[in-house]
Amino acid sequence: MTEEMALKCDLLEELVEELETKTGTLRRPFNFESYEEALNLMALACRQVLGVVALARTGFHLLPPADVAARAAYEASVRAAWMLRPDDPMECEVRWLAHLLGEVNYLDKEIDEGTKEMGINMDEAESRRDGIARFHAGVSKQLERGYRLKKGLPPIPEMLIEIGERKTYAIYSLLCQTAHGGHYSTWIFRGTGVGTQKTHGEFITQEKWNVPLAISRFAFKGPAAIIFNRFRLDYSGLAKLLGP
Repeated sequence: MTEEMALKCDLLEELVEELETKTGTLRRPFNFESYEEALNLMALACRQVLGVVALARTGFHLLPPADVAARAAYEASVRAAWMLRPDDPMECEVRWLAHLLGEVNYLDKEIDEGTKEMGINMDEAESRRDGIARFHAGVSKQLERGYRLKKGLPPIPEMLIEIGERKTYAIYSLLCQTAHGGHYSTWIFRGTGVGTQKTHGEFITQEKWNVPLAISRFAFKGPAAIIFNRFRLDYSGLAKLLGP
Protein backbone atom coordinates (compact mmCIF):
# COMPACT_ATOMS: atom_id res chain seq x y z
CA MET A 1 0.00 0.00 0.00
CA THR A 2 1.27 3.46 -0.88
CA GLU A 3 1.16 6.39 1.53
CA GLU A 4 -1.56 8.03 -0.57
CA MET A 5 -3.73 4.91 -0.38
CA ALA A 6 -3.19 4.69 3.37
CA LEU A 7 -4.42 8.26 3.84
CA LYS A 8 -7.52 7.52 1.74
CA CYS A 9 -8.21 4.42 3.84
CA ASP A 10 -7.87 6.44 7.04
CA LEU A 11 -10.39 8.94 5.69
CA LEU A 12 -12.89 6.23 4.77
CA GLU A 13 -12.72 4.82 8.31
CA GLU A 14 -13.33 8.29 9.73
CA LEU A 15 -16.33 8.75 7.42
CA VAL A 16 -17.81 5.44 8.53
CA GLU A 17 -17.31 6.34 12.18
CA GLU A 18 -18.93 9.74 11.74
CA LEU A 19 -21.96 8.33 9.91
CA GLU A 20 -22.46 5.51 12.40
CA THR A 21 -22.07 7.87 15.36
CA LYS A 22 -24.65 10.32 14.06
CA THR A 23 -27.21 7.74 12.95
CA GLY A 24 -26.66 5.89 16.22
CA THR A 25 -28.27 8.81 18.09
CA LEU A 26 -31.63 8.12 16.41
CA ARG A 27 -34.35 6.42 18.43
CA ARG A 28 -35.50 3.22 16.77
CA PRO A 29 -37.74 1.57 15.74
CA PHE A 30 -39.51 4.12 13.55
CA ASN A 31 -43.13 4.19 12.49
CA PHE A 32 -42.07 3.84 8.85
CA GLU A 33 -40.45 0.72 7.42
CA SER A 34 -38.68 2.81 4.77
CA TYR A 35 -36.85 4.80 7.44
CA GLU A 36 -35.62 1.62 9.10
CA GLU A 37 -34.55 0.01 5.84
CA ALA A 38 -32.75 3.09 4.51
CA LEU A 39 -30.58 3.15 7.63
CA ASN A 40 -29.97 -0.59 7.28
CA LEU A 41 -28.85 -0.06 3.69
CA MET A 42 -26.48 2.71 4.77
CA ALA A 43 -25.09 0.41 7.46
CA LEU A 44 -24.59 -2.23 4.77
CA ALA A 45 -22.77 0.32 2.60
CA CYS A 46 -20.49 1.18 5.52
CA ARG A 47 -19.54 -2.48 5.97
CA GLN A 48 -18.75 -2.76 2.28
CA VAL A 49 -16.57 0.35 2.49
CA LEU A 50 -14.69 -1.14 5.44
CA GLY A 51 -14.23 -4.22 3.27
CA VAL A 52 -12.57 -2.08 0.59
CA VAL A 53 -10.25 -0.63 3.24
CA ALA A 54 -9.35 -4.07 4.61
CA LEU A 55 -8.59 -5.37 1.12
CA ALA A 56 -6.44 -2.34 0.29
CA ARG A 57 -4.43 -2.80 3.46
CA THR A 58 -4.04 -6.53 2.92
CA GLY A 59 -2.49 -6.41 -0.52
CA PHE A 60 -2.28 -4.58 -3.84
CA HIS A 61 -3.38 -7.78 -5.62
CA LEU A 62 -6.87 -7.67 -4.03
CA LEU A 63 -8.14 -4.94 -6.34
CA PRO A 64 -10.89 -7.13 -7.94
CA PRO A 65 -12.83 -7.87 -4.71
CA ALA A 66 -12.32 -4.22 -3.68
CA ASP A 67 -14.03 -3.16 -6.92
CA VAL A 68 -16.94 -5.49 -6.15
CA ALA A 69 -17.29 -4.22 -2.57
CA ALA A 70 -17.16 -0.59 -3.71
CA ARG A 71 -19.87 -1.28 -6.27
CA ALA A 72 -22.05 -2.87 -3.58
CA ALA A 73 -21.56 0.13 -1.27
CA TYR A 74 -22.49 2.48 -4.09
CA GLU A 75 -25.66 0.55 -4.98
CA ALA A 76 -26.84 0.21 -1.37
CA SER A 77 -26.38 3.92 -0.67
CA VAL A 78 -28.15 4.91 -3.90
CA ARG A 79 -31.13 2.73 -3.02
CA ALA A 80 -31.27 4.16 0.52
CA ALA A 81 -31.21 7.75 -0.72
CA TRP A 82 -33.78 7.04 -3.45
CA MET A 83 -36.08 5.42 -0.89
CA LEU A 84 -36.11 8.50 1.36
CA ARG A 85 -35.99 11.15 -1.38
CA PRO A 86 -39.76 11.96 -1.36
CA ASP A 87 -40.93 14.49 1.21
CA ASP A 88 -44.10 12.47 1.84
CA PRO A 89 -43.30 9.54 4.18
CA MET A 90 -46.03 7.48 2.51
CA GLU A 91 -44.29 7.85 -0.84
CA CYS A 92 -41.15 6.54 0.89
CA GLU A 93 -43.21 3.56 2.02
CA VAL A 94 -44.34 2.94 -1.55
CA ARG A 95 -40.69 2.75 -2.56
CA TRP A 96 -39.90 0.46 0.34
CA LEU A 97 -42.67 -1.88 -0.82
CA ALA A 98 -41.01 -2.15 -4.24
CA HIS A 99 -37.74 -2.92 -2.45
CA LEU A 100 -39.46 -5.56 -0.29
CA LEU A 101 -41.07 -7.18 -3.32
CA GLY A 102 -37.56 -7.84 -4.59
CA GLU A 103 -37.04 -10.35 -1.78
CA VAL A 104 -40.31 -12.12 -2.61
CA ASN A 105 -39.21 -12.42 -6.24
CA TYR A 106 -35.80 -13.70 -5.20
CA LEU A 107 -37.31 -16.34 -2.91
CA ASP A 108 -39.63 -17.45 -5.72
CA LYS A 109 -36.56 -18.17 -7.85
CA GLU A 110 -34.69 -19.84 -4.99
CA ILE A 111 -37.65 -22.13 -4.27
CA ASP A 112 -38.05 -22.99 -7.95
CA GLU A 113 -34.34 -23.83 -8.30
CA GLY A 114 -34.30 -25.83 -5.08
CA THR A 115 -37.32 -27.97 -5.87
CA LYS A 116 -36.94 -28.47 -9.63
CA GLU A 117 -33.17 -28.46 -10.16
CA MET A 118 -31.73 -29.61 -6.83
CA GLY A 119 -34.55 -31.76 -5.49
CA ILE A 120 -34.35 -30.41 -1.94
CA ASN A 121 -37.00 -29.46 0.60
CA MET A 122 -37.71 -25.73 0.43
CA ASP A 123 -40.40 -25.53 3.12
CA GLU A 124 -38.46 -23.00 5.19
CA ALA A 125 -37.90 -20.71 2.22
CA GLU A 126 -41.56 -21.07 1.21
CA SER A 127 -42.70 -20.11 4.71
CA ARG A 128 -40.46 -17.05 4.66
CA ARG A 129 -41.64 -16.09 1.17
CA ASP A 130 -45.31 -16.46 2.11
CA GLY A 131 -44.94 -14.41 5.28
CA ILE A 132 -43.22 -11.53 3.49
CA ALA A 133 -45.71 -11.71 0.62
CA ARG A 134 -48.66 -11.48 3.04
CA PHE A 135 -47.12 -8.51 4.79
CA HIS A 136 -46.45 -6.83 1.43
CA ALA A 137 -50.06 -7.43 0.35
CA GLY A 138 -51.46 -6.05 3.60
CA VAL A 139 -49.45 -2.82 3.49
CA SER A 140 -50.13 -2.45 -0.23
CA LYS A 141 -53.87 -2.64 0.39
CA GLN A 142 -53.64 0.26 2.80
CA LEU A 143 -51.49 2.42 0.55
CA GLU A 144 -53.23 1.75 -2.77
CA ARG A 145 -56.16 3.91 -1.67
CA GLY A 146 -54.18 7.10 -2.10
CA TYR A 147 -50.88 6.17 -3.75
CA ARG A 148 -49.71 4.58 -6.95
CA LEU A 149 -47.79 1.42 -6.10
CA LYS A 150 -44.69 0.34 -8.01
CA LYS A 151 -44.33 -3.06 -9.67
CA GLY A 152 -40.58 -3.04 -9.18
CA LEU A 153 -37.50 -0.92 -8.65
CA PRO A 154 -36.40 1.54 -11.32
CA PRO A 155 -32.97 1.03 -12.91
CA ILE A 156 -29.97 2.63 -11.23
CA PRO A 157 -29.73 5.57 -13.72
CA GLU A 158 -33.29 6.63 -12.83
CA MET A 159 -32.54 6.44 -9.12
CA LEU A 160 -29.43 8.53 -9.69
CA ILE A 161 -31.40 11.20 -11.54
CA GLU A 162 -33.78 11.51 -8.60
CA ILE A 163 -30.98 11.97 -6.08
CA GLY A 164 -28.99 14.30 -8.35
CA GLU A 165 -26.05 11.94 -8.95
CA ARG A 166 -26.53 10.79 -12.57
CA LYS A 167 -22.97 11.86 -13.45
CA THR A 168 -21.51 9.06 -11.31
CA TYR A 169 -23.08 6.24 -13.33
CA ALA A 170 -20.04 5.77 -15.59
CA ILE A 171 -17.87 4.77 -12.62
CA TYR A 172 -20.54 2.36 -11.42
CA SER A 173 -20.63 0.77 -14.87
CA LEU A 174 -16.86 0.32 -14.75
CA LEU A 175 -17.06 -1.48 -11.41
CA CYS A 176 -19.82 -3.73 -12.76
CA GLN A 177 -17.32 -5.17 -15.25
CA THR A 178 -15.40 -6.83 -12.43
CA ALA A 179 -18.54 -7.97 -10.62
CA HIS A 180 -19.88 -9.59 -13.80
CA GLY A 181 -16.58 -11.01 -15.04
CA GLY A 182 -16.47 -8.80 -18.12
CA HIS A 183 -13.46 -8.85 -20.45
CA TYR A 184 -12.64 -5.30 -19.35
CA SER A 185 -11.91 -6.59 -15.86
CA THR A 186 -9.13 -8.98 -16.95
CA TRP A 187 -6.76 -6.38 -18.37
CA ILE A 188 -4.98 -6.42 -15.02
CA PHE A 189 -3.63 -9.84 -16.10
CA ARG A 190 -2.97 -9.22 -19.80
CA GLY A 191 -1.31 -5.80 -19.92
CA THR A 192 -2.19 -3.73 -23.00
CA GLY A 193 -2.67 -6.08 -25.93
CA VAL A 194 -4.82 -8.79 -27.50
CA GLY A 195 -3.91 -11.60 -29.89
CA THR A 196 -0.17 -11.73 -30.51
CA GLN A 197 0.26 -8.47 -28.60
CA LYS A 198 -1.01 -9.80 -25.28
CA THR A 199 1.30 -10.15 -22.31
CA HIS A 200 1.03 -12.19 -19.14
CA GLY A 201 1.44 -11.01 -15.58
CA GLU A 202 -0.25 -8.68 -13.13
CA PHE A 203 -0.66 -5.04 -14.02
CA ILE A 204 -2.35 -3.45 -11.01
CA THR A 205 -1.48 0.19 -10.38
CA GLN A 206 -2.37 2.78 -7.76
CA GLU A 207 -4.40 4.53 -10.46
CA LYS A 208 -6.65 1.48 -10.67
CA TRP A 209 -6.96 1.41 -6.88
CA ASN A 210 -8.08 5.04 -6.94
CA VAL A 211 -11.39 3.92 -8.46
CA PRO A 212 -12.77 1.77 -5.58
CA LEU A 213 -11.28 4.10 -2.99
CA ALA A 214 -12.90 7.12 -4.63
CA ILE A 215 -16.29 5.52 -5.21
CA SER A 216 -16.31 4.35 -1.59
CA ARG A 217 -16.52 8.01 -0.58
CA PHE A 218 -19.68 8.39 -2.65
CA ALA A 219 -22.00 6.95 0.02
CA PHE A 220 -21.02 9.73 2.40
CA LYS A 221 -21.71 12.52 -0.08
CA GLY A 222 -25.05 12.78 -1.92
CA PRO A 223 -26.74 9.71 -0.41
CA ALA A 224 -25.69 10.47 3.18
CA ALA A 225 -26.72 14.11 2.77
CA ILE A 226 -30.24 13.00 1.80
CA ILE A 227 -30.41 10.56 4.72
CA PHE A 228 -29.14 13.14 7.21
CA ASN A 229 -31.62 15.71 5.92
CA ARG A 230 -34.52 13.29 6.32
CA PHE A 231 -33.61 12.60 9.96
CA ARG A 232 -32.53 16.20 10.66
CA LEU A 233 -29.01 15.10 11.56
CA ASP A 234 -25.99 17.40 11.48
CA TYR A 235 -24.13 16.72 8.23
CA SER A 236 -21.31 19.19 8.91
CA GLY A 237 -18.98 16.51 10.28
CA LEU A 238 -19.14 14.46 7.09
CA ALA A 239 -18.88 17.59 4.94
CA LYS A 240 -15.73 18.67 6.79
CA LEU A 241 -14.10 15.26 6.35
CA LEU A 242 -14.98 15.15 2.66
CA GLY A 243 -13.63 18.63 2.03
CA PRO A 244 -14.41 20.86 -0.96
